[in-house]
Amino acid sequence: MLRWSCVCVLSCSRINVFDVGLYGGTLFVISLQKFFLHTLTQILTFKPQLKVSDAVGMQWKWSFAKTCPLLTSLYRKLFVLFSVEELMAHLQQVLETHEVNWQHILSCVSTLLVCHAQAQHSLKDLLTRLLSNAFEAYDLESMITAFLLARQASLEGPAVFMSYTEWYKLSFGNASSYHGNSKKSLVFLLKFLSDLVPFEPPQYLKVHVLHPPYVLTKYRPFLLEYVSLAKTRLADLKVSIEEMGLYEDLSGTGAPAQPQCQAQQDVEKAVSLFEKTGRIPANVMEASIFRRPYFMSRFLPALLTPRLLPSKPDPRMSFIESLRK
Repeated sequence: MLRWSCVCVLSCSRINVFDVGLYGGTLFVISLQKFFLHTLTQILTFKPQLKVSDAVGMQWKWSFAKTCPLLTSLYRKLFVLFSVEELMAHLQQVLETHEVNWQHILSCVSTLLVCHAQAQHSLKDLLTRLLSNAFEAYDLESMITAFLLARQASLEGPAVFMSYTEWYKLSFGNASSYHGNSKKSLVFLLKFLSDLVPFEPPQYLKVHVLHPPYVLTKYRPFLLEYVSLAKTRLADLKVSIEEMGLYEDLSGTGAPAQPQCQAQQDVEKAVSLFEKTGRIPANVMEASIFRRPYFMSRFLPALLTPRLLPSKPDPRMSFIESLRK
């Protein structure tokens, strides 16, 4: 396994060559930009020994906080002469035209997001282009690149980028999603997710099972096949999903609530959402199909806990009646 690349054994004095202030007016800006972009490209393509499958399993180690400080310092120096849009465009060009070092690509993305608030918007645009191309051309490279970049961004926390759960639901959770217009697109997505299963960290498998992509009823067997595969993998990893709550935090931070407490929290959240929208939340409907053990043994008992009923139906009573129908 690669621990550090050559850039991380450089001394601080050596990377000072990239301090723009050293050059004053002795070099044209365009010459410096060419030099900096060339250097950035060399870093991003240095010894591309890690496979995509390695990146899927290891990228949690490459967040901004866990990356060699000398490398993040070098990135920041190289970013100085460019706008976020220019840097993101160069990153895309490198991804499309070179074999890359995934550790450097992803740590570079993390550094850009942490150091530039505008990078979030530019990354969202890039992810949209990648997914659009993936489903238009059934291009696996665009697909895996989008997933890796979205996951990397989510590692930096909600102040920097949306959670992976949110991104996944926004991208694949409704009828207008990229895969929603054809059986071929759905099969492409599910085969892609299935091929990732042997390499996936459990937190991503949990997201895929708990928040499955939108499918038409007639194509549900395809989805059930993937969910079964993902659950089998989680069982192999000794990770329980049946006792997880509908609204449980999947980020891995904080201690999980006890099953009974989590079920009560789920009921309160579901009733609150029902009161606001007038509709049964999608999480509850999904659980009634894909997570029957939890739904029947935890959620329903918490929902139907005996209590003194009000004289007029309250949101909880209306929710129960709507669910019964």
